[in-house]
Formats: sequence, structure tokens, C-alpha cells
Amino acid sequence: MDEVNGKEEREVAGFKPTPDELLQLVRYWSKRILEDGWFTLCYGYRPSEGQSRAYAYSRIDQATAVVGKEAVDKAIEEVRNEFKAEIKDARLWDIFESGDSKQWEAVQD
Repeated sequence: MDEVNGKEEREVAGFKPTPDELLQLVRYWSKRILEDGWFTLCYGYRPSEGQSRAYAYSRIDQATAVVGKEAVDKAIEEVRNEFKAEIKDARLWDIFESGDSKQWEAVQD
């Protein structure tokens, strides 16, 4: 996917990432998803439309098939907790996690 990895994306024959390396990728893609969602909440614009967001979920799913759901869920939860700790407005975080479309629109206004 050029928009995510550039035109130089290629598989490397014989490269087999370790489970820990795959979990680092899960953390990376999870953070990208959170950042995109937060940006959308704050500005009403989704910087990572459709394909790249789907790509992120696809990469997480691929890693899950190798390292298991429990390890992936734990990594995602850690990223979410770290991201949440950076947000200083508890009200905005609540809207981000469980707000409806009217609340999101109010934040964007």
C-alpha cells in the first residue's frame, strides 16, 4: 500500500519477525488508529481515510494470528492507557471513548 509504506514496500525473503517484534508493530498500528481518531474528534477530519485504516487493522489481525489474541489485546490496552495518560481533559477522553455524534460535533465546533 503506497500511501502507507511508500513505493518501496517489499517482502524480505527469509525475514521472520519475533513475537516481540510483531507486538511492537501492533503497538505502532494501534497508536496510529488512536491518533487518527483523536485528530478526527478534535478537528472533524480523518487524516487516515479508509484504506490505510483498514491496512492498520489488517496488520494487527495478521500479528494476532501469530502471537495470539491475549498478547495483542494486552499490547493494545497498554497503548490505549499511555495515549489516555497524555490527554489532560477527562471530559474529552470520555467523549472520545463513548460520545455520540452530537458530542463529537460540539468538540469540533
